[in-house]
Amino acid sequence: MKQIKLLIIFPLLLILAACSNEPTINYQYSDYNYYKISSFDEQLNHPQNEYYIYYYYEACGSCQYIKNDVLSRISNLDEDHLYLFDVRAGIDIHPSEYIRDESDGKFYTPTMVHVKDGEFVGKWVGIDEVLSILVTLE
Repeated sequence: MKQIKLLIIFPLLLILAACSNEPTINYQYSDYNYYKISSFDEQLNHPQNEYYIYYYYEACGSCQYIKNDVLSRISNLDEDHLYLFDVRAGIDIHPSEYIRDESDGKFYTPTMVHVKDGEFVGKWVGIDEVLSILVTLE
């Protein structure tokens, strides 16, 4: 009986050990194509009538924390369009009061916005909000 238990447990342990060693893909922002945007208005004028923009900053700890989630999701999108926007672009990317924080007027990363027909229609700020909308994209 003891030998039978060992015969069952040993293969199970091998399977569990093999599963825990799955390679993790480390996505990089530089792996993706960028649109050259030289003004705020260009953020609202893309060929698609409906899309999302993800604002990030490489030095932002929260952006780094969710980077793999965001980039892996972009890789798997079939219908929705999600554009990356590096806030270091050197232009005033956030003159719109819509994407500034209501309480202090500042712009924070990570932020995701939904654009439809050239207008902002949704905004999510911070790790939890961005991840919550991210899982709904197809």
